[in-house]
Amino acid sequence: MKPNTNLKSLIDKAASLITIATAFLVPIFFLPTTTEFFSFNKLILITGVTVLLLIIWGLKMITGGKIEFAKSPIDKGILLIIITGILGSIFSISKGDSLYGSPGRWLGVISFLIMTVYFYVSSPFLKGQKNIKNAIFALLIGSTISSIVAILGYYNIYLGQADFLRATNF
Repeated sequence: MKPNTNLKSLIDKAASLITIATAFLVPIFFLPTTTEFFSFNKLILITGVTVLLLIIWGLKMITGGKIEFAKSPIDKGILLIIITGILGSIFSISKGDSLYGSPGRWLGVISFLIMTVYFYVSSPFLKGQKNIKNAIFALLIGSTISSIVAILGYYNIYLGQADFLRATNF
């Protein structure tokens, strides 16, 4: 194998692992350093991973790798939602809430754009049935862990002494 081929393979494997790890982390990613434990932390995680995958995507372009775009039947729907969100933000009474979401619910146009970029950047790295299965299993394991913590919290069994673990909505 040529060194360039090894580098391309390493880049693809790293991006696949990052995408699979993200699927695992999203359900269980909570930070005690923010006042909002749910949406904001996950948005920060997705934003960081998106930036990292964009850098990896750029490295793949530099090394001469084949650049792929995931085309799917939902592309037109995503484009319509983005256009609608942008138009809604332009004509909104509260432009800040339209763009960023309301505090506590960070689901505005910008977060939707970030998730859309994540979808299109990460999809080509999940080629093959094995990677897709691994991502689904990682998501299921992360969701199961999150559900177990929620069920234990319902019965007042806490996995730590931190205040955010004892919040009723955690």
